[in-house]
Amino acid sequence: MPLGIANGFSPPEDPRDTAGVGPDRLLKTYGLAAQIDWDLDDNLKLTSLSSYRAVDHTIITNNDGLPSRYSNATQIDDGRQFSLEIRLLGDFDKLQLIVGGYYFHEKAEAVLEVNMSGFIFGLDMEAIFGVPPETWIQGYWAGGDVKTDATALFGQASYELSPGLKLTVGGRYSHEKKTVDEQAQFDFTRVYDPNNPIIPFGTQMDSDTASSFDPKIALEYKFSDNVFAYASWSKGFKSGGYNVGGLQAPFRPEEITDYELGIKTDLLDNRLRINLSGFWYDYKDLQVSVIRNTALLTENAATAELKGIELEFAAAPSPQLRLSGSFSYLDGKYKNYITENPTRPGEPAQNLAGNRLSYSPRYIADGEIAYTVPVGDDDLTLSTRAKYSSKVYFTQFNNDRMSEDGQVVVDAFLDYEFNDAGLKIGAFVKNLFDEQYFVTALEGPFWIGFPRDVVYNPPRTFGIEVRKTF
Repeated sequence: MPLGIANGFSPPEDPRDTAGVGPDRLLKTYGLAAQIDWDLDDNLKLTSLSSYRAVDHTIITNNDGLPSRYSNATQIDDGRQFSLEIRLLGDFDKLQLIVGGYYFHEKAEAVLEVNMSGFIFGLDMEAIFGVPPETWIQGYWAGGDVKTDATALFGQASYELSPGLKLTVGGRYSHEKKTVDEQAQFDFTRVYDPNNPIIPFGTQMDSDTASSFDPKIALEYKFSDNVFAYASWSKGFKSGGYNVGGLQAPFRPEEITDYELGIKTDLLDNRLRINLSGFWYDYKDLQVSVIRNTALLTENAATAELKGIELEFAAAPSPQLRLSGSFSYLDGKYKNYITENPTRPGEPAQNLAGNRLSYSPRYIADGEIAYTVPVGDDDLTLSTRAKYSSKVYFTQFNNDRMSEDGQVVVDAFLDYEFNDAGLKIGAFVKNLFDEQYFVTALEGPFWIGFPRDVVYNPPRTFGIEVRKTF
């Protein structure tokens, strides 16, 4: 029996009205960025790009999914980062060069605190732990700091082999080190007090390094000023890291080999643009999310692949009417991934080879129509946009309970632009027909009375925007 029903609560009919507290969110971001360009001569240019960014984020949510207050979750994510890139660009008629270096430093803090009522799990907390009923207990706490230092050297050369034919060769060597200091707590014996010191259930101090060389080769052919085709092969990697508070070994970097072929066109005096591309991504150590015990962790799948075709178009049948849209076909699947299903404890590990990648719909399509009416020196534009996405699975185990069928979402916009003043005033309605669907879902073992936690899309939303260009 669900926890809320067992203790006198019935789930409300509106799935968006289930929070006994919050969600309350506080987000502060600020930063600085600087770019310095130095023309060394007619062929060489030196550029420096540097930035500093800070983020402070706190969110408080209801963790039991009911209009009760059995369990609340507070998540804190704070970070400070600095980056510097220096690059030298050279342009020598048929040859274009770029070489440079990159440095990145970040210190990030993450904390997840889940405090609980004495009613949690329907257990007699007073008899078991000596905690009075209808009081809060310390519950679960996990967090720590992660420091990242990364450096890279890169270079690329493009050479015109013959009129219209260009060859590009490049590469990037990256090295990074991550250091973690983390701890976790399961405390069912003390009444909740934010000033209580942590009693660690476990701690970990660790560091991990990774290096990667990622080459690229591309060939382009320009049939005319308005049509060119390309083919490319490249490799890349996504940083590994730590599940802060999870007290786990680090997950490995994700590696990808990318094959791509495409054609881009501008036709009918640039009134029609059509781009078509096909690609094949071959993954090694693909990073995936899974709930283990009480924690959402990132781990590595063995191998996976994603093949697809993308079509984009933009057309201007008249000066007032604009059309645009895109279509994608995606075939993403795991090739070899042996893991246990956390919702089926006791079952042996299984190979998910052939399962579709999570969050990877097979079909995606969108389209937009905009019509502009001149009003004196100004413009009034009415536009609408629709997007279709086919069925998607939210976990790598591909069960229908953790999926969402295809849906269409329509937005509408009305903008009035004062051209001489650089001012635009607009009104919008997003999710015009108030469609309701899952955008994400988690599934794990028994936790606070239910094994599934979902997030719905935003409801129909109205708004006004004002933009000023200086």
